Order: sequence, then structure tokens, then C-alpha cells
Amino acid sequence: MRTSGINNIDPKFSVSDNLLVYTDRGNIYVEDIKTGKKAMMTFGEKLDIDYDAIHEHIDTVNITDNRVWVKIKAKEGWKELEKKIVLE
Repeated sequence: MRTSGINNIDPKFSVSDNLLVYTDRGNIYVEDIKTGKKAMMTFGEKLDIDYDAIHEHIDTVNITDNRVWVKIKAKEGWKELEKKIVLE
């Protein structure tokens, strides 16, 4: 169990059912639960995330086996990041 987990319980977060997703405030990590294969995407900066008020810094995510898309609040304001990933 991770306090920094990102999952489908939150209606603004879309995560494929086979994935475990979490953040360390500067990156987002993706792991396939069945295979253990992993990938990551960096935010490019450290975010001051309060996990009890996560939407103040991470508004929306859409994560699949081959793509990470996230809308974050960075130093210069809200921005969207996207990365094609390969789980390895």
C-alpha cells in the first residue's frame, strides 16, 4: 500500500486495471501488477504535493500500458505532460 498511489477510485484519475501507479512528487511510476514490468515519467520538477489534497497539484491523469498523460500544477501554472512508455 502506498499513500502516493494514483488509482481509479478518484473519478479524475483513469488508470488501466492491470497497473499500479504512484508518484514521489517529481515523477510518476507505472508498474504492471502481473508482470512486474515498470516505466516512469518525470514532471521535470519537484511538486509540493499534499496527498490529502492531491488535486491542488495533480488535476487529472490517464494512464495505460503504453501512455502516461497528466495535468499538473508546476511553477509556471497548469500544464499537460504526455509520454509514450514501454513497460520493461
